[in-house]
Amino acid sequence: MIKLENLNVKLGKFALKDINLSIKEGELHAILGPSGAGKSTLINAILGVVKPQSGKILVEGKECTNMPIEKRSFGYVPQNLALFPHLSVKENILFGLKAKGVKPDLLFDKLVEKAGIKELLERKPQSLSGGQKQRVALIRALVVKPKLLLLDEPFSALDVSLKRQMWELLLGLQKEFNITALFITHDLDEARFLSKRASVLIDGKIVQNGNTKELFEKPKSVKVANYLGYKNIFKARADSKNSLYIERMRASVEVAQELIPQKEYNILIRHNAVIFTNEENKETFRVEPEIFELNSYNLVTFKIADAKFEIIADKQRKVTNYVTFKREAFWLLES
Repeated sequence: MIKLENLNVKLGKFALKDINLSIKEGELHAILGPSGAGKSTLINAILGVVKPQSGKILVEGKECTNMPIEKRSFGYVPQNLALFPHLSVKENILFGLKAKGVKPDLLFDKLVEKAGIKELLERKPQSLSGGQKQRVALIRALVVKPKLLLLDEPFSALDVSLKRQMWELLLGLQKEFNITALFITHDLDEARFLSKRASVLIDGKIVQNGNTKELFEKPKSVKVANYLGYKNIFKARADSKNSLYIERMRASVEVAQELIPQKEYNILIRHNAVIFTNEENKETFRVEPEIFELNSYNLVTFKIADAKFEIIADKQRKVTNYVTFKREAFWLLES
C-alpha cells in the first residue's frame, strides 16, 4: 500500500540514503534506530514536511512525493502530541474533519468509546493526564480515516504501565479498523509488542528490514546486533570449515555453518548457546560466574581468558563452574 523507492533526503550535513520500504495494508511497521539516525526526518519526508532530493513515495500505487501535505490523507501523532490548548477534547478530535468540511460519523463515537474518553470531551487538554492526552491525540489522528497513520515516538514520555495500556489500545484499534501504520521508536519492547515487521535505521540507512521476530533473533550485522543490545560479539578466524578460533577466548569453537578457512568473521554467541555443566572435559571451559539477580531474570557474567560474557538466565537455570556451547546457536555477523 505504501512504498518508498530510493528515497534520498538531505538536511544540512545529514542525509537519508536510498530508503526502500514497503508497508502492506493493515500492517503495523516499526522503524527502530538510535538518536540521530534519521527516524523523524523519514516521517517528515513521508508527511511532506521535508522535500526529498530524489526517489518516490507511493500510496496505493499513486505517487505523492510532491503532493501537498493536506492532500496526502495521512494521520499523524507527533511526539509532543500538539493538542490545541484553547480547544476542548472534542474540538481537538474533530479539528481535522472540520478543516475538510466533513461532519463526524459513527466512527467518532466508536473511537471515543474504545479509547475510554467519552467523559473527557468537554475538558481542555491542560486538565488531562499524560495518558489521557495520548488517547486524544491518537483518536484525533484516526477519526479522519487516514490511509496511513504515522506515529513519532508518541509514548516515549509515559511510564511503563501507561505505555503498556497505550500499546494495547493501539493494537486493538489497528486490528479492529484495519489501520495501516508506521511508527518510530527507540523502545525495543514497544517494537516487539506492536509490530509484525520492522526496519532498523542507522546513520541514515535502513540496514535491516523484515519480520520483527526474525530481526531481533537474527541481526545481520555488528551494528544491528549492538543496537539491539546483544553482548558476546567477538572477532574470530576460521581454522577449518566448521571451526572458529576466537582470539580473546584463546580457543576454538565448533559452529554449524560452513566456513571459509582463514577468513575473518564476527561471531555472536547467544544466551542460549551457553550450557552450564558439572562435567569437565575437552569441550568445557572452567569459569567463575557472577550472578546478579534482577526482577524477572538473572544476569550471569563470566570470563574465558580475555573474553567477557553476559548471559540472561531465568531464575530456575542452574549455574555451574563449567560451560560449553551449542554449535547451532552461534550466529555470524557482517562487519
